[in-house]
Amino acid sequence: MNSSYASNGAGSANTGDDDAPDRIELTHDPNHHVGTTVARGIAEVTGTPVEHLDAELNDYVDPDALDRLFAARLDGTDRDEGRVVFPMQGCLVEVYADYRVVVTREE
Repeated sequence: MNSSYASNGAGSANTGDDDAPDRIELTHDPNHHVGTTVARGIAEVTGTPVEHLDAELNDYVDPDALDRLFAARLDGTDRDEGRVVFPMQGCLVEVYADYRVVVTREE
């Protein structure tokens, strides 16, 4: 997967790893499922390995619909506006049309 990330803040909540960031921003690779990027962000913020997360994306949002929502238009042009926001695993997840995925730990 080709995602890059930058984190802001230090882990101050009592959930997960104390060194985990409170917020992380990843760049989603449009050739992969956005759910993979969301899971990676939640794992980073909660300090929990992806394979040990207690829930799946489809418990919160339809992953196929999320992929299709920001797919290229019928004429082939990219969608450059919009976002979807949903809670997951004690985090607030924001998925943007410009391939950003922001995961913030809820307090």
